[in-house]
Amino acid sequence: MSLSLINITKKYNRDWVFQNANYKFEIGILDMCEEKLKSLEKNKVKIEKLKIKINSNYLWDSWCILRAKSIYEDVITMELKDINEMTPQAIWEYNKGLKLNEENIKKAISLREICNEEVEKIFQNYDFLAIPSQQVFPFDKNLQYPNQINNENLDTYHRWIEVHILSSLLNLPTINVPIGFNKDGLPLGMQIIGKKYEDLKILTFAKRYEQIFVHSKSKPKLN
Repeated sequence: MSLSLINITKKYNRDWVFQNANYKFEIGILDMCEEKLKSLEKNKVKIEKLKIKINSNYLWDSWCILRAKSIYEDVITMELKDINEMTPQAIWEYNKGLKLNEENIKKAISLREICNEEVEKIFQNYDFLAIPSQQVFPFDKNLQYPNQINNENLDTYHRWIEVHILSSLLNLPTINVPIGFNKDGLPLGMQIIGKKYEDLKILTFAKRYEQIFVHSKSKPKLN
């Protein structure tokens, strides 16, 4: 089985694994992802583990500023009589957006462009980026959001979804593919991220992935 079936890059014919020490992952997530990637290698998918030059702090800072700006502008458009009707998280974003100035916005856009340039360099040599879809396993439904990962406190309410910023901030086509379940029966997925405007390539890969693993028929073992 060869990935030439999905028309991947002519030059290198290989995928790419993103690892960044700044991201916090619950114990077990990276191990499960690496095991799945090893299984892909057995199906003639070439995997290469790299550390890249994209600065995750640049991604985070740019995303946080532009997110706060967007939410602030949305709230203004809604013409709410009392912002306290919103969730605490939305109020937090609104107040942050309220304090932003032109210099802040220019900085965020500049940081985003720096990251875009680095991503474009990557896709000159590689077809896809593979990173976990989540930093924690599914948690108690009564918990609004995790405030710790592996007993380390998180500094904001959305730090636990930081791993999504690469694709969302840079507008990269992305699909989530299932990996399986941990020992507690909790599901895990992996993001397959492609070059901008290559949505069909991503979908074709996902179809082939499902043909290999047939996760659509997998179910967790419930007590």
